[in-house]
Order: sequence, then structure tokens, then C-alpha cells
Amino acid sequence: MATNSAFRERIRLGDDNATWTLDGADVQMQIRTPPPDMVVVKSASIGSGEISVHDAATRVIEFQISSGSMSALPPGEYVYDLLVIISGEARRRLAGPCIIEPGITEAA
Repeated sequence: MATNSAFRERIRLGDDNATWTLDGADVQMQIRTPPPDMVVVKSASIGSGEISVHDAATRVIEFQISSGSMSALPPGEYVYDLLVIISGEARRRLAGPCIIEPGITEAA
């Protein structure tokens, strides 16, 4: 992820044999500074409009984080996770390191 452009990406959650869907799901993600501080630097969700369900049956979500939001993030190494909430039950579906890099090329 870079600070000089929007982040638009589609991701399929679960493996090919998964039978669950995203019907009626809420999806939430946070990017935080690494432990021990764990300060939130970015939150995204369906409610914020920065995550959407592209295809509920095949569990495809789409990130739509604007270039303005990306430019506000300090470059650095972070951690993230993504929760899928269905009928009040939250399950972590993605997690790991997240590197925000300074953008180099400015769009003309």
C-alpha cells in the first residue's frame, strides 16, 4: 500500500471448499501500530464505505480506500486484521503485517 494512490483491491475470503457466504455480513478491518502499543491508524468497514461485498456467494470483498485517506497514513510497518461478523458472531478471516510505503510518483 502506498501513500500516493487509492487502494482498490478485491480479495476472496476462505478457501475453495468453504461453504459460508457473506450474505448479511458486516466486514471490519483495523490497521494498528505493532505491539505493545497497538494504536489504530486506520479503520475501514462496510459502514464507512471503504469495504464492500462484491460477491456474497463466493466471499469476494472490495477495498475502496481513497487517495486522501491513504495520504494521511504515516509510512511504516503495521499489523492488521479483518473481521467478518454474521448474526453477531465475529470471525477473524485475515491478519498479518501491513507495510505502508511512501508514494514516489505523483499522478499528473
